[in-house]
Amino acid sequence: MTIKGRWGFTLIELIIVIIIISTMSFMVFSENMGGGVKDRERVSPLNLRQSIRKLANGEQITLFCIDRCRSCYIMRGRGDIQKFEVDINFGMDFKVYTLDRGGELTPIEDFGRVEDRKVCFRYTLYRNGSGSKYVLSNSEGLYYLPSYFGKAQMVDDMDSAKKLWLREEFDLKDGGNYY
Repeated sequence: MTIKGRWGFTLIELIIVIIIISTMSFMVFSENMGGGVKDRERVSPLNLRQSIRKLANGEQITLFCIDRCRSCYIMRGRGDIQKFEVDINFGMDFKVYTLDRGGELTPIEDFGRVEDRKVCFRYTLYRNGSGSKYVLSNSEGLYYLPSYFGKAQMVDDMDSAKKLWLREEFDLKDGGNYY
């Protein structure tokens, strides 16, 4: 009596091998593709300071945007410039306002140039945690960005933004008086 050896795989063995290979390839490809599929942080006027603070590491950091505020860059200290790799959403009709000497909010027209390209926005976060103080306007509304440790706020109109601006100056100016 002779015993014949098996020369092939059974259907169940083939299905198990296919399942194992497909599971392993799914895990490998999903891990590689995860970086591209991952949602990028979206920066708006309300979370601008928090987004930049994550990158600061205790040093002065400046965000500046060019190309009609579509591409932004980070400058650390006075040198090292790198692309700000987040989704910036300042909206349409973006304008930046500051308080002039007469006490009125006026638009800032010129933030300078970088490599002969006009800078449309510049925001500095200093080492002590304070930042540039602005009122930002876009198609979605008005935003007040305080210079010290408060949170950015959406405001109803320019008068509300001006009141917030002046209230902060008053608090800081009279904070150390002793009689």
